[in-house]
Amino acid sequence: MTLPESESPTEEEEAVEILLPNTTIVTHCILRNDIPRLTKSFEDDTDPFKENIAELINERDSDGKAPLDIASTLGRAEMTRELLQRGADVNAVTPKGFCALHHAAAWGRLEVIKILVEFNCNLQQKTIHGERARETAVRYNHSECVDFLDWAEAKVALVDLVKQTQETLQDPEKVQGRLTKEDKCG
Repeated sequence: MTLPESESPTEEEEAVEILLPNTTIVTHCILRNDIPRLTKSFEDDTDPFKENIAELINERDSDGKAPLDIASTLGRAEMTRELLQRGADVNAVTPKGFCALHHAAAWGRLEVIKILVEFNCNLQQKTIHGERARETAVRYNHSECVDFLDWAEAKVALVDLVKQTQETLQDPEKVQGRLTKEDKCG
């Protein structure tokens, strides 16, 4: 039996997507670990969420968590990367000073921590209790995360020192009093 044309569902009715309760399309995709759906929201001009997706990428929920915080807590490494590539703020903090790095450290999500560090997260961000992500990882006994965060901090310090040294050597005013090669030969 077929339905008369007037009773068949329209394309619009078939395409209605129901999100998980209390979610946006971004958090819906994170909870379902659905990167293709998130990508579609950004790239498909016919997607009903395309118009607002850029605003939603950093929008906090009723608990104060941004989508990146949720992805970090759940250990969704590739989703975290996708969010960051799409414009999520790697250093966004909750009113209590927690950032995605703190959430990943608390749950021992080493792969997520590596991605956040790759996107230049602030390793020194402190909560209102003065705790950096490293201390959060220590508190929850995630030694691999602690070791990686120690390494990442040392790397950042070394890169900063090399940059500072290069700037000093390239600025003639900073190297006053030193003889140049021409001065030594002349």
